[in-house]
Amino acid sequence: MEMLLNTALMHVQTFDWQGPYTFLFLVLAILAIFGRWGIIFTTLITLLLGKIAHDLIVMDLQTSQAIIEVPLVIYCVGGILIGLAVLVRFIRFMIL
Repeated sequence: MEMLLNTALMHVQTFDWQGPYTFLFLVLAILAIFGRWGIIFTTLITLLLGKIAHDLIVMDLQTSQAIIEVPLVIYCVGGILIGLAVLVRFIRFMIL
């Protein structure tokens, strides 16, 4: 048990608390407390698909530059879906 606690404590101490993932984790935790599971799953799926697309980026052989449109499109579509979900919830709340 002590070994597990030491491992977890070491991970927490080495975590970069100034990065964007900290903000994302806090927002997802707040959404989990309020029970907004659809937004949480959409965010996690968007991040997962964007990360997979980023790892599979094809290099343009003529210019030797990465083609980054695919992850950008995935992040934009995910953001739009999350925005629409929040808008629908807001409109439902205002009507009812």
